[in-house]
Amino acid sequence: MDIQFIKNEELNEDEIKVMIQSLHYDDKVNYLKKYLEEFSYNPVKILIDTKGRTEKFKVKTIVYIEVLGDYSTFHLLNNQFSVRKSLAQLIDLLDSNQLIQVSRNTLLNIESIVHIESSFSGNMKAVLATGDTIIVSRKYWKKLKEVLYD
Repeated sequence: MDIQFIKNEELNEDEIKVMIQSLHYDDKVNYLKKYLEEFSYNPVKILIDTKGRTEKFKVKTIVYIEVLGDYSTFHLLNNQFSVRKSLAQLIDLLDSNQLIQVSRNTLLNIESIVHIESSFSGNMKAVLATGDTIIVSRKYWKKLKEVLYD
């Protein structure tokens, strides 16, 4: 694979143009195209204001985020804290392909999943590297399965 950078001053500051060239349109080209389409800029570190202080952490250290009432609890690999933010606000703020909604009130880091097993009433249960278990509702199971199998 030959990768080149060509400066294009006609593009806007935040715009990137990618061209894939190949002899044939095959599985490798399709995979690369799909990967690039799903790519989004994800900051490595996040700053979140909590009660009286600002928490700084890497997105990859998030195991899961659970929303209860007006508060969202971040469960990190080595820490836990709560903030007053809705799930929708957190999804916009974090903008990460690693985090996926698995129930009405939970975001899960797909990298923390060890295995998934059946649960009651058609739901699934994700067992995490930390030993925690998270219920994956039927509504979100299809999307999680697609992400895991890609």
